[in-house]
Amino acid sequence: MNKKILIYLNLFFISIFAFSQNSELILDEKLKNNNITDTENADYSQIIKVINRTSRDIYSYFHIYMLATLIDPLTLKAANDIRTKSKNNEDVVKKISSWVNLNMTHTQNSDIFKDKPGKDPWGTDGRSAINKKVLPPEMKAKTIYTRYYMTGKCCAFAAFIPCLFILNGCSMEDVVALRLKGHNVALVKFNDNVYLINNKKISDYKKEISWIKNQDFLYFFDFSGSVNTFFMLNDNFFQNNDTLIKRIYKYTDNEYRFTKKSYLTLNYTENNSELYKLMFNSKNTDFDKIAVLTRYAYQSLYVNKPEYYLEASILTPVTIELSKELTNINMIFDWIKDNVNYGSIFEDYQDRIMTSDEVIVFKKGGYKDQAVLVYSLLKLNGYNPQVLISKENSYVSFDNKIYDIKLMKKIDNIKDKIEIILAIK
Repeated sequence: MNKKILIYLNLFFISIFAFSQNSELILDEKLKNNNITDTENADYSQIIKVINRTSRDIYSYFHIYMLATLIDPLTLKAANDIRTKSKNNEDVVKKISSWVNLNMTHTQNSDIFKDKPGKDPWGTDGRSAINKKVLPPEMKAKTIYTRYYMTGKCCAFAAFIPCLFILNGCSMEDVVALRLKGHNVALVKFNDNVYLINNKKISDYKKEISWIKNQDFLYFFDFSGSVNTFFMLNDNFFQNNDTLIKRIYKYTDNEYRFTKKSYLTLNYTENNSELYKLMFNSKNTDFDKIAVLTRYAYQSLYVNKPEYYLEASILTPVTIELSKELTNINMIFDWIKDNVNYGSIFEDYQDRIMTSDEVIVFKKGGYKDQAVLVYSLLKLNGYNPQVLISKENSYVSFDNKIYDIKLMKKIDNIKDKIEIILAIK
């Protein structure tokens, strides 16, 4: 056997072994018992939209998607890979650009997706492709389909690449993402220079000004809000010393209607943990709604209604389609045994949970993630199950029967202490 392949397989099995030796669920009691009531700060429909992050629904909440991207461990890991001792900003930009080109690719460049609706693996709603806006763990999980470290579309690039700038010294107030018909780009002001991020390409705006001035923009997004407004950009926008956030609001004649958020002015160079703490700290009442929605978009279990992840799952097209094939528990278990590897797409998997479509698309899931898939398929076939999660395992019960996800079989009783019970009422 090729030595490189052997090393890769050894590392793969070591990672699986390490995952299996750790508890699946560990929650910090202080964060678990936070005082924010989700329903008082964000309604059901908003929460489902930020969990599923489809192109049809996400643009009013794109800033939430950007925040969830920024606090992810994989984003910090990439920023650390890029880190340079040089104080020359051009060197930093070159390092970011080099890392992006070496490690990232566009989903639609992959032959494996060419026959999929929208050249994407997330299915269709019957009329058009569901293009999910993917977080860094989903971008990395697509490695099973491509040879690149991370795979995404224009939205993912417009959210993720600016985060690399922020974690290397750029201010959050100097990042603006822009939506035009069928495409997304971003602008980043790094000290005195403004850069355009267009898919993987990072360019000084002056080299792209002709293209920029010919675009009809439909939305702009920063880390505090998303604004639907028609506008075009010209030289006047760039000949200004204000932050990009102030410029875009002034330029589009939109009142800066979002109260100044304390997290925008903090320095996140080399560390996103401070922002993570702020998003998960119930005492920060100046952005409660943003924090709540960010936690759900992040798929955290530090929320008051984790059953919303079940609600979101049964709405996903690939889950609905699979439920037509798998109509009972035995068929579901057989499919999981044949198609799903044990593991998680999340680095911090002990307090996050995957949705059913992620388990299907990425062919991976821990016991609680697999339980979400089992629940969703049963629910779509008319059953009324519930998910029971312990620190080491998960279970699905329905019709007075209990099924062990680790063993993939029916059991008489549960010996573990159940920490979380999920069901849709």
